[in-house]
Amino acid sequence: MASDEEIRQAAIREAAMKTTGLVVLLARAGGASSYTEAEYDEVLERYGGKTNMAVHVEVVTSAGGPPEVQLTLVRRPPANADLVS
Repeated sequence: MASDEEIRQAAIREAAMKTTGLVVLLARAGGASSYTEAEYDEVLERYGGKTNMAVHVEVVTSAGGPPEVQLTLVRRPPANADLVS
């Protein structure tokens, strides 16, 4: 059974992994990446503008495997999606 300190350290590590995902992705791309204004505009259009998109960050583990951080670009639902008209 893990001690309180081990659980605390694991939580700190998981939080750090979640917040540094971009660093890992840039390193995977050779340390640098670039995009054009047209590519940026295409992403904004696909996800409904910068206020309508978000990055979903989740730590996932497979059977016995190490934890992995999964980053997913998602389109946010409209703020009033719950309301019935």
